[in-house]
Amino acid sequence: MVPSSLEHLYQVHIQKQFDQVCQLLEAGSFDGLLIAAGSLLHPFRDDVDYPFKVNPYFKAWLPLLDQPGSYVWLKPGDDKPVLFFNQPRDIWHQVNQLDDEAVQRAFRVHVIAAPRELSAALQKTGAQKMAFIGEAQDSPDLSTEQNPQDLLAALDYRRAYKSDYEVACMVQATEKAVSGHRAAEQCFRQGGSEYDIHMAYLQASGHLEEELPYGNIIALNHHAAVLHYTQKRRQPPAQSHSFLIDAGASVAGYVSDISRTYSAEQCVFSDLIAAMEQLQQSVVERIRPGEAYLDLHRWTHTQLAGVLQQFELIRCSPQQAVEEQLTQAFFPHGLGHLLGLQVHDRGGWMQSLDGTELPPPPEHPYLRLTRPVEVGQVFTIEPGLYFIPALLEPLKHSAKGQWVNWSAVDALMPYGGIRIEDNIYIGPDGVRNLTREAGL
Repeated sequence: MVPSSLEHLYQVHIQKQFDQVCQLLEAGSFDGLLIAAGSLLHPFRDDVDYPFKVNPYFKAWLPLLDQPGSYVWLKPGDDKPVLFFNQPRDIWHQVNQLDDEAVQRAFRVHVIAAPRELSAALQKTGAQKMAFIGEAQDSPDLSTEQNPQDLLAALDYRRAYKSDYEVACMVQATEKAVSGHRAAEQCFRQGGSEYDIHMAYLQASGHLEEELPYGNIIALNHHAAVLHYTQKRRQPPAQSHSFLIDAGASVAGYVSDISRTYSAEQCVFSDLIAAMEQLQQSVVERIRPGEAYLDLHRWTHTQLAGVLQQFELIRCSPQQAVEEQLTQAFFPHGLGHLLGLQVHDRGGWMQSLDGTELPPPPEHPYLRLTRPVEVGQVFTIEPGLYFIPALLEPLKHSAKGQWVNWSAVDALMPYGGIRIEDNIYIGPDGVRNLTREAGL
C-alpha cells in the first residue's frame, strides 16, 4: 500500500509520470501502453508456485506487489491511467480487495476476473497501435508491439531520476533496514549462527523472506570473501572472527541496500574496518553533480591502494599498485549501482534517452554505473576489501605477486573481507546519505 503519510506525494508522482510517459507514447506513435504485473509460475512438473515477483515497470505505478494478472493501461488524452485489477474467482487462494484509497484516487479502476475481460475493455478504447511491456504469456490476445526497445530505453533512462514520493519510500525502506541491521549485529555479538542472524534481521525489519528486495548476505568469517554468499549455516562456527551483512528492505516496492562489516574483537582486522569506513566516507564527501561515477570508482581504487600500503599488505607505492592493477584483486566489484524499484536499478550504463550506453572499462568490468552523477539520482557507495582465494592465488603465482605481502594477507584470510555500503540521494540541496541519516 501507499504509506498514509505519502498519499499527496503519490498523487503528484503518478500525474507527472503519466504526463511523461504519454509524451513518449506520442513520440513513438503509440495509441496506448499496457503493462502487465506478471503471472504466477510453476517449477517444472510441479503444481506449487514460485514466489511471485512483480514486473518492475508495473511496480513503477502501483505498490501492488502480490496482484498477478493485473495491468496498467496508459493512453494519451485520458485524464488518468487505468488499473485493470485482477480478482479471479478462486477457492484455493486469497483473493485481494483493492482497499488502497490513494490508488483509487490516482487511477480509474476496472476489476477483471479473466483475460477475455481485459481484451474486451482494451478494444473499447479505440487504440490501434498498442505497446505492451511484460512477458509474452501475459500479452492479451490483441495486436501489440511487445517490449519496444526505444520505449524501454527511455523508461530505463528516466528511472534514475527519483520523485519526492520515491525518495520518501526509500527513506522509509532504509529505516526498516537499519532496524534489521542493528538486530543482526546484536545477534552476532551474542554468538548467533548465520541462520540466527538472518532470522533476527527478518523479525526486526518486519519482513517475510519473500518480501526482501534480495536474498540477505549473512556471512561469518571466511564466507565474507564470497561476494554474493547466500547460504546460511545453522550452526555457529567454533570461533567467530568477523561478520559481513548485506541486507535491505522494501516499502511500497522501493528498496534499500546496506552493507556493514564487524569484527569480533579489537585486532588488525577491526583497524582495517575503521580504515575502510573512513575511505567510504571520503568517497561520499567527494560526490558532486556532474562528476562521472566512473571517476569516483577509479579514485576509490587510489584510496584503497593507500589502505593496502598502510596495513603493509603491499610492498609498493599506491601509485604502482593502481598501475599494476593490484587493487582489483582485493576490490573486484564496482563502487555501486543505481537503486530504486530494483536493487540494481536499470539504466546504470545509459547516457541518454535513446539508449546509448557507456560500458565499464575492461579493467573494471563489473562496474554497474557509468553515467554522470545528477540531481535526482539514488545510488550506492560500497567500497570493499576482500581476501578471495580465486583472485589471490593467480596473483600470487604471477610476476605481480612480488608486490604483495603474502604473510600479512594470509593472516587476514580467515576474516573474509569488508564491505561498507550506504544509500546516497543527490538532492536539489546537496548530497544526502540516507543510511547515515537513519542512524547506522
